[in-house]
Amino acid sequence: MPYSIMGGHSNRYYPMDARLRNLCTDTRANPASGAYAIAGEIDAARRIGERALSTIDMTQEAEKFNVWVALLNLENAYGGANAEEVVMGVFKRAVQYVEPKKLYLALLGILERSGRHELAGDVWKTATKKFNTSCKVWMGAFESALQASSRTADNDDQPAAGPSSSSKAADGAAARAVLERALKSLPKHKHIKALTRAALAEFRMGCAERGRSIFESMLANYPKRIDIWNVYVDQEIKLGDTAHVRSLLARATSLALPPKKMKVLFRRWLEFEQTHGSAADVASVKQKAVAYMEQQATA
Repeated sequence: MPYSIMGGHSNRYYPMDARLRNLCTDTRANPASGAYAIAGEIDAARRIGERALSTIDMTQEAEKFNVWVALLNLENAYGGANAEEVVMGVFKRAVQYVEPKKLYLALLGILERSGRHELAGDVWKTATKKFNTSCKVWMGAFESALQASSRTADNDDQPAAGPSSSSKAADGAAARAVLERALKSLPKHKHIKALTRAALAEFRMGCAERGRSIFESMLANYPKRIDIWNVYVDQEIKLGDTAHVRSLLARATSLALPPKKMKVLFRRWLEFEQTHGSAADVASVKQKAVAYMEQQATA
């Protein structure tokens, strides 16, 4: 039978106890985990975790990882006044036995979600040095710095209704510094991936103008990458800037691209106008597409 809070276990490992599984999913107290705390079962949950770690077969890496994450969640939520110190102690033990980068990212998620931003900042610095060729780690650090800038802007703007575009545009220096370091460390073939993720993060949680600037710099170097054009257009559609969307699609379809790529772009433009434009806008795009095809036929 599975481990029980009452103690006792069989001679083979079963999926972790529900008490630990609940803690795996969220660092914040929830009704279930709160009940365990009230019942004084935190120490028992620790014992369950330690017992599981000593029993799990070495080949069950995912289960072992989940138990370590559960223990990190447990100490983060119920470690008391020294919770951060205790969490880092558990982490230093765990990182010896599981895939390090995955555990770093799990720890950082726990710290960020529970508002331990200062400690998270220190761990991000360590992670970017340790995994300096990982796009995922660098962009996590970038997004964390961007969120910190947004929190600062939000606080500075109070008691106003919300952060203004100008205040957010003025911030983000720390995030930009992270991005610059990332591009120096990451191999060249990961630069587009990193820049795209940075631009998306700016649109989502930072400043749209900075996001546009990143997209424009990529397109200046890679004008024929329709994947970049498409992602850029997606962001402008989400913002509801129809004029900018039309401008982008007009620029893209004016390039000397292979017919297959032009077909994709004209279809995208037509679908946009069918949803957001007038009958005249739809007709205009169709006319441009026909003119392009006629030009290709006579070329």
